[in-house]
Amino acid sequence: MKSVITNNRHTVFLSYLLIAALVVPSIAAAAVTSAKGYSATKVLYANRNNTVSIRWNVLTTSDQLSTGVNVVNTLPTVNLSLATSNQANFAETLSISSDQVKSWLDNGYRAIIVRRNFANSVGLPVGGINADVRFSLSESSLTGVRERSDFAVQRMQLVFSNQTGMTIVDHNEPLQAFLNISYSGLGLLEGQWQIAEPGSTEGLPIYRILRNESRTLSQLQHTRLTSPTLPTTKPGRYLLRFCLKERNDANRINNVDPYNCSNTSVSAGYEVMPGKSRNIESIQIQPAQQSIDSNTIFEWSSVKGAVVYQLQIFKPDGTDNLHFVTGMLLPQKPQQTQLSKLVQGKLSAGHQYLWRINALNQYGGIIGQSDKALLVYNP
Repeated sequence: MKSVITNNRHTVFLSYLLIAALVVPSIAAAAVTSAKGYSATKVLYANRNNTVSIRWNVLTTSDQLSTGVNVVNTLPTVNLSLATSNQANFAETLSISSDQVKSWLDNGYRAIIVRRNFANSVGLPVGGINADVRFSLSESSLTGVRERSDFAVQRMQLVFSNQTGMTIVDHNEPLQAFLNISYSGLGLLEGQWQIAEPGSTEGLPIYRILRNESRTLSQLQHTRLTSPTLPTTKPGRYLLRFCLKERNDANRINNVDPYNCSNTSVSAGYEVMPGKSRNIESIQIQPAQQSIDSNTIFEWSSVKGAVVYQLQIFKPDGTDNLHFVTGMLLPQKPQQTQLSKLVQGKLSAGHQYLWRINALNQYGGIIGQSDKALLVYNP
């Protein structure tokens, strides 16, 4: 008997809750707590038909309903889609014709607000929360950049002083890299210099941050940034990258790391040679102080304990700095070689170069090294 009374009281209590929900509609409408929309497209143009993708993100505690997409700041209001959705997170593609954009521009509009309303699917009256996405309007893509001074990175290139993305340096030798950037408009460039050091570069690289970069760029349309001083204390292969910060609503809404570097980074690599041993042996080399061609034989004296020889070619710049151009790893015997076609492809006819030979032991340590010899490449 007791359990029947308890169940009846429970039923009465639930009935009161149901009546309260019907009498106070705001409780039902509050089921949708947040709604946002975002799109990678920021501008609609009058000189072409526009296709835009919008992602809607909704926070809700119950079923919700959305009926149609409208432009709400123009007269008359324009229906872009009548599609109904009861999903909390979804993307849709909308088509907006060039004639429609031109009509808005002719009527003095410079931007439109695209809206979806998300409400409790059983709540009355219809209330809910609006999610808006703003698009600027422009006659064409060129005038759009000029009118709004939108900042957009068009191209990035990461190089060393030899103007390539690869270099070899000696142990503890100072090293920096340069980031060449082409862009449109003006605005704030944000990014990170990141480095992966020996030990991780043999497999999946593990990057750490060297420095955050934040710089306001003018309308010069190109610039060059200098990296922080790069580590060269540990021998081995290093990977350097510049990771551009993505400034869009998608990352913010989905809590995505803006430095995920999936599509917004450029990379370069460098090799640090092992430190020299105390008893390094001097290597004699030929040719020296002469012109060479594709058939020239490069020779050097042997070093006891060497398991591999390394031929390096540098570009002199009139200072003590050497810019690595190219090189070859060569077997223990014979102590001679011709330049490979790959190496020759890195050299310019009529230019002066310096070359040397390193002898490496089984641990990668330098146990022999020649002086640098001058040559002129005349294929």
